[in-house]
This record gives sequence, structure tokens and C-alpha cells, in this order.
Amino acid sequence: MILLDTHVVLWLTTDPGKLSGKAKSAIEDARKNGDGLAISDITLLELATLASKGRIHLVISLESFLREVEARFVVIPISGRACARAVGLPKPATRPERQARRRNGVH
Repeated sequence: MILLDTHVVLWLTTDPGKLSGKAKSAIEDARKNGDGLAISDITLLELATLASKGRIHLVISLESFLREVEARFVVIPISGRACARAVGLPKPATRPERQARRRNGVH
């Protein structure tokens, strides 16, 4: 089973041409072998958030789109342990911080 990131799900459902050849091949192999494709349940929230902010435009209702996504992929629930660990991770640098680091030769 392959666990897909949100942007891969979005590309698969809206613009498969954005996927690399290697990604397309791995996804096809998983489908053919019956291994399946999975998403985290948080992916559904991320897709809903993108739609509500106008970052993606749907030709069907949000609820219909999300039902379609749920029908195509195995939805894996996120665990409490994963959530607790995630909030303990260091915050990624903001864009201005990253730009300042690059200017100063720090990556």
C-alpha cells in the first residue's frame, strides 16, 4: 500500500500530468497488484481547507468531491500518538526566515 500526500491526491484527481513518471508507475503498480492507495484522514481536511480558501476550484460540491476521494482511497486514521509527536516537532521556518538564512549562507 502506498500512502499518498495531499498534493498527490489533488494531482491524481485534477491534473495527473503533474505527476512524475516514477510516481505514475508506482501508483499503477500498486493498483494492479491490489496493494491499494491510501491517504491519511487529515488529507480530507487539507483538501476541504484548500477548497474553502479558493486554492482549488471544484466543479462539484465539496462534499461530493470528498466522498469521491474517500471512495478511491483507503482512508487511514491519524492516531493520538502521531498528533502528540507532531506538535513536538520543530516549527518549519517561515518564508522570511528561510530567505534570511539563504542570504547569510545558512541552510
